[in-house]
Amino acid sequence: MMRFSINSIALGNLRRRKRSYIMLAVAVVLTIYFAAATLLFASTIFTSIDELHYNRYGSQDAIILNCKDAPLDELIAKGTFKEYGTASVIGYAITDERSMSGGFSVASFDDTALRLARKNAIEGRLPQKAGEIAIEKSMLARLRTGAGIGDEVSLTLKIPDGTGFLENTLTKAYTLTGILADQLIYEWDMNPAYRDYPAAVISGEEEIEAGGKAVIQCYGSYAGDAKECYEKVTGFCVQNGLQDAYGNPDFNSTHYGGLIGYATGDDDQSIILSTGFLSIIALILVFAACLGIVNAFTANLEERRRQIGLLRAVG
Repeated sequence: MMRFSINSIALGNLRRRKRSYIMLAVAVVLTIYFAAATLLFASTIFTSIDELHYNRYGSQDAIILNCKDAPLDELIAKGTFKEYGTASVIGYAITDERSMSGGFSVASFDDTALRLARKNAIEGRLPQKAGEIAIEKSMLARLRTGAGIGDEVSLTLKIPDGTGFLENTLTKAYTLTGILADQLIYEWDMNPAYRDYPAAVISGEEEIEAGGKAVIQCYGSYAGDAKECYEKVTGFCVQNGLQDAYGNPDFNSTHYGGLIGYATGDDDQSIILSTGFLSIIALILVFAACLGIVNAFTANLEERRRQIGLLRAVG
């Protein structure tokens, strides 16, 4: 004669409802898997957004646009930057002799500035000696030369002299060694060469035209809290007279209080919107799955209420 106990009744119940419990277990596993996959997907999307941002704006935290003779080493000594590099703008290439707008700055970068600015060639390579140049894709198109890697590119350059430009322009030929990805925002209406971002890279062996003075830009990586370092750079610029025509500190912060706040590209916006939309759908599906599991357990308990009551009555 079979003896009834809680365990025997529970085991019997499991055998009778094996299919239901298997389905519930599968639902729980799938819900956990789907939630984990959604979180992983969101993480990879935001990593991609970060990578797109760094490739477009560089991995530096701040760019001082016209350093003049400021003591940049103080930024390291006072714990503002953990490292910095410089770019020397030696000319502004004009694409229309009747207007300065639409041109681009030509600069040589030291190794640190190249790494922080992420000046990587999408075709060809970066210049290695004098007479070579790499130009951003969109700016190369503005020259309307149809030049490719290895071809000669002739540029008409305005040479900076520290406050403006030398009276005469310089026409110089370079060998195109690389085509760069488009980066940053060009402020053509705000004193080109002094307040824009170089779109062409030349070798450090290049020398500026006699009588000219290179415009030095500083690419720096913050040493600590972004807000605190941002304020330190602001104070450094004010202290050393590095200000634009409106009295604002002459630098842009690409990760705090600057470009990232308003210069996100269309591709970034699309990715963010798509990610948000997919995340909402994923949350709704996970929530629906959880409700289904809860309802299944509730229905099962309702069916077993009489059994549970009988077990409690007999102790």
